This record gives sequence, structure tokens and C-alpha cells, in this order.
Amino acid sequence: MKIFLSHTQSIRKNYYGDQAIAELQKLGHVTLHQSENALEPHDLIRACCDIDLIIADRLTTGHADIFQNLPQLKAFIRCAVDIRNIDTQAASQAGILVTRAIPGFVDSVCELALGFLVDLARGISRSVTSYHNAVFPEIRMRRQLKGSIIGIIGYGAIARRLPYLTHHLGMRVIVSDPYATMTESFVEKMDLQTLLATADHVVCLAVANSETENLMGVKEFNTM
Repeated sequence: MKIFLSHTQSIRKNYYGDQAIAELQKLGHVTLHQSENALEPHDLIRACCDIDLIIADRLTTGHADIFQNLPQLKAFIRCAVDIRNIDTQAASQAGILVTRAIPGFVDSVCELALGFLVDLARGISRSVTSYHNAVFPEIRMRRQLKGSIIGIIGYGAIARRLPYLTHHLGMRVIVSDPYATMTESFVEKMDLQTLLATADHVVCLAVANSETENLMGVKEFNTM
């Protein structure tokens, strides 16, 4: 079996260690993308003319031309949850399996969100930047997270985990998602404009699709 890994060198360094590459090589002959530029469809077709499996990062698009011009290809494996830039209909018509990753990053993203909340509420990065520029940071009254209001847009996997963490910090949790039902007693559901006008902190975790394209604009930021 011939496998092509489309990740650029720098991305591959972050996602795959030597051990992971070695384990992958046990499954078949592995070809690595050696450039720092994401592959355009015509370049991917040229590189994968005899490839059975493409393991793709999120920057590598699954254009219809790819599935129509790689008759040996059996599967297009996306190492991300997002498959918006993969033409799944064209893949199905060509008999090629498309897979995507499960959201195994929920806890790490929630931790990152908490880090941002603390940083912004306390002005940590601003103070560090001032010190690095040899300027004494402005002394200002900051705010604590306890007692403040976090507004979460969307109610997917991450958005269902984050409220538990912020609730235990003493934050009031409000969520806007027209398609979701809130099951936790401490989560309040409201429309987007009310949420933006109410929340002290806003975390946008809405699914990325045509409906949420350009979700935040001048009106929304002015409401905040």
C-alpha cells in the first residue's frame, strides 16, 4: 500500500514525531510532502498518481479534480474535524472513502480559552509587552472572572465542555445556538444580539458553515 502524507515540513514536525512516522511506515510505503507550501490540486494529483491513501492536513483541499484523476486512490483521510474543503460528493462518485478526525482536542481548546480569559481580564500580556519595551505598565483596576458573564456562541463539543469549567469559576454562562437545547441548569439560552449586549466575555465556538459566514460584523461588535 502506498501512502502520501500531505503535511508541510513544519506542520509535520508538530503533528508527527519520528515514532509516529515509523509506525505509519509499517502500514506501507510512505511518501512525505517536502515543501513548506500547501499543495494545490494539480500538484497533489501529480504527486499521488500511484497512491492508495492520502493523509491530508486541513490546508490540503479535496477538489473534485483530485478524485476524478486518481483512479488508484482508495481513501482521503483528513487529520482534522473540518472537511468543508473536501468535495465529498465527488469522492463518493469516484468510490473514494473520506474520513475525518474526532474532536479529541476539546479539553486542550477549553484550557486555551481559560488562559485567554485570565490574560485578558488581568492584562497579563499587555503588562509583559510594556516591560519588554522598558515601559512601566499602566496600573489599572482589572476584573476577576468570578461574577462576570461569559457568552458562548454555538453549542458544539467545545461549547458543551467550557461551561462546566467557567461555571465552577463562578461565572454566569449564557449561550446562543438556535438549533441546540440546553440541558445544564446553569446554562442560559438567549438570542445572539441579547448575548452580545449582556456578556462580559464572548467566546465564538459556532460551527463554520455558510450560515455562520461573516457572523461577526460592525453591528455585532457595536452591540458588545
